[in-house]
Amino acid sequence: MRRFALALLVLPLVLAGGFAGWLAAHCRDLPDFDDADLQVERLALAPGDDAYDLLDQATQALAWPTDDTWMRDAFTGEPGTRARVAALVSANERALELADVALATPQLEVPESALARGDLRDMLGWRRVVTLLCLRAWLDGETRNTSVALEGFVRAAELGKRMAEAHGGTLAHMTTGLAARDEALRALRQFADRSPIEDADARRTIAALGRLEIDAGAWRRAWYAEHRAARDHQLGLLRTPLVSERTLAGARAPGQDELGRLLAWIPEGFVAQPNRTMDRLAALTRRFAAEPRNACVSDGPVATALDTAEPAPLRSYLLPNGLGEVWIDRFERSSRAVVARRCGADARLAGTRVHLALRAYHSERGELPPTLDALVPTYLAAVPRDPFGGAPLRYSRERRLVWSIGRDGHDVGGLPDLGASDVREIGFEEPTFALAFVAPLGEPPREPIEAARR
Repeated sequence: MRRFALALLVLPLVLAGGFAGWLAAHCRDLPDFDDADLQVERLALAPGDDAYDLLDQATQALAWPTDDTWMRDAFTGEPGTRARVAALVSANERALELADVALATPQLEVPESALARGDLRDMLGWRRVVTLLCLRAWLDGETRNTSVALEGFVRAAELGKRMAEAHGGTLAHMTTGLAARDEALRALRQFADRSPIEDADARRTIAALGRLEIDAGAWRRAWYAEHRAARDHQLGLLRTPLVSERTLAGARAPGQDELGRLLAWIPEGFVAQPNRTMDRLAALTRRFAAEPRNACVSDGPVATALDTAEPAPLRSYLLPNGLGEVWIDRFERSSRAVVARRCGADARLAGTRVHLALRAYHSERGELPPTLDALVPTYLAAVPRDPFGGAPLRYSRERRLVWSIGRDGHDVGGLPDLGASDVREIGFEEPTFALAFVAPLGEPPREPIEAARR
């Protein structure tokens, strides 16, 4: 009995001593923790946090080379690039960690403060984060396994989609996200051309890509955010004195001195009518946000971007609501270019799914199918539609090409996959995907531009 009583007295002392030892050890470890790591843990466990802050931190943590021209070669397996890729990924572990948490964070909302000051400096950083995810995925394919690599490319494309659909984001965020998604999809196709892919992995990746289409609600929100930004910032120019330096700079008119002298004696209400301009702007916003079926097809060439458009003739400024009409015309042309970029990005997403399905089919049977219908239902629920026109994507087994008819609606049999940035130069786009994985034995895989020229 005495022994039992003694044990009851000693047990609390032992427990207290053990707890004190654990607490002392824990407190000693705390200074070794990085504050940023603690913040990542907090954000990972807080579903209400915003991925915008995480991406902002990731871009600030980026260690990026001053010369990144070699990076395109890194995705084509060029000799000498693997060591540089490994070094770049290793130097950006912090940025990659933040990007992973951002992907797990349920919302991405652009703060009003960033929109108010027109702050788009992080757009390039966001795209570099997506590129970094692709580079890590490529290394995973070499050092771990193909399944992990494919998941990495899909996650990179998913981050691009989230950028495009950012709540409160404008068209600049939409186009940046689409460009980032395109970059991830291009890297995925190049990886698939050069790596053995299991049938199950291909089907899983194709299904995941099918969930990366831009949501119609996000598309509308981007246009409405653009409308608010245009109304608040651009239309303010029409309310300033017409001959002021700010108005003339905003109009970007040729011969500003001459224009200033002409406008000096014209009533302000004649050449600048804010209410009328706002009505026109609202009508254009509703039209582009509605996504009509024929939005991806145009009788004319794709409009150039706002910053590269030709200046309006001087006489245009002297017509009724001249300043407003010139500005609306430029807004409409740049908006049509955004629609064309969205359609081209959708074509590249559909083409990537077909590309992977053909890759899996060829790996299993040793040959390409006669038509894309042979991929249904094993790899695809249905042949993806071409957003330019609505018909299925085009395919040639003999030429080893998959392509879209492009913005002009005329099928010329496929063109090199130039990418969204080249839309302004050629006036239309016909996204083309060369099946480099079926290059003749002993020959290096052909790039799309080489295959399309044959």
